[in-house]
Amino acid sequence: MTDTGPTEEETPDGLLGWCLVANVARETSHGESGLDIQHGTKHFRAGTLLWIPPAI
Repeated sequence: MTDTGPTEEETPDGLLGWCLVANVARETSHGESGLDIQHGTKHFRAGTLLWIPPAI
């Protein structure tokens, strides 16, 4: 079996490197018995795609 991952020469540095990608949940339940349904978060709409770069 051969290693098919990027070599050190092919791996970009800085902002073009790895980052975390996440979707904001469309609905989340809160409160007693989960009766309070909320859409998105305080800062992002439901379904928003977030790209989170590594901290420098």
